[in-house]
Amino acid sequence: KIHLLMAFYDIYNTRRVWKWALVIISIILVGNFLYFSNNLVKDLSKQERDRMQIWADATKELATMSVTTDSASTANVNFLLGIIEANDNIPVLLVDEQDNILLHRNFVLPDRTDDLGLYSLSPENETFLNKKLKSLKNSSNRIDIKLEGAITQHLYYEDSTLLRRLQIFPYVLLGVLIVFVLVVYFALISIKK
Repeated sequence: KIHLLMAFYDIYNTRRVWKWALVIISIILVGNFLYFSNNLVKDLSKQERDRMQIWADATKELATMSVTTDSASTANVNFLLGIIEANDNIPVLLVDEQDNILLHRNFVLPDRTDDLGLYSLSPENETFLNKKLKSLKNSSNRIDIKLEGAITQHLYYEDSTLLRRLQIFPYVLLGVLIVFVLVVYFALISIKK
């Protein structure tokens, strides 16, 4: 009887050690996953900021160019416009010093009629973009564009959809993993009973 009790005690201790080992390994894996995904988000955020800096530089160059008709100047303008038009996923607002919206890009506007004209906004879209501007002013996603003289324009941008999805993905995955572990745990408990 004593040998049987000792064997049972050893099995119980072994199971307890394995449970703690699995918990510790799980915590280490989850920590590494969150660390690497956070670094991925930081890298993508930096790339977006760099792209917006290039966009701002192209805007500044276009605003300060002298108007000439030679082919080199035309090629330069086309190149700079190509940089500006290449941004098809980062929502951008370009405003002057009085917060008048000079340019907007990649926002899903409530009133689609403004797609026809660049310089006129419907009241609904103007209200929408002004609300976006107020929220963007509280973020670090701002680049100042110093033009000739004392003129300054401000470029505000939102994180792209991809970046926002990557920011929440690890936590969604972690939540699914926790639910899965809980389901398996309770299933094993009900099988033992």
